[in-house]
Amino acid sequence: MDKDSPLTMKDDFNRIEIAINMGSFSKEYDIKVGDQITVMVK
Repeated sequence: MDKDSPLTMKDDFNRIEIAINMGSFSKEYDIKVGDQITVMVK
């Protein structure tokens, strides 16, 4: 996987984790713990 590629995964509690490979999704999109987001799957 390339550096800065977005990725999603499921954690042990069946929640979705969203990340950027070797980066910070929260900094890139200016979100913080507790913020609500919408995930669209195509």
